[in-house]
Amino acid sequence: MLDDSTPKYLNSPDTVIYNKSRNLFALNLAKNTKLGRIVLTEGYMDTISPYQAGFDCAVASLGTSLTADHAKLLSRFTKEVVICYDADSAGVQAANRAIPMLEGGGDLVRGFSI
Repeated sequence: MLDDSTPKYLNSPDTVIYNKSRNLFALNLAKNTKLGRIVLTEGYMDTISPYQAGFDCAVASLGTSLTADHAKLLSRFTKEVVICYDADSAGVQAANRAIPMLEGGGDLVRGFSI
């Protein structure tokens, strides 16, 4: 049964070897897309669903908000990022924080809410 006794998401901590702020989920797949853009989603399942539908260009930050390191990493592989966050207030706020970081890296940013 789901209740409010545990966090919605339980994330593992960063380590010396692995830092979530410098990695994106599924970038290993999306970096080879022929679509010319990468779709930035909020979470793992939001990223997996497009792959199941035949799209090969989705990534997600790893349980963290988008960081400047994430934006820099994205700009290495694409010049167009489509932000596809939830349309709730948290998703809108996260998109508003992400847009300047992505534009600062020279990326064209588009938005889409679900």
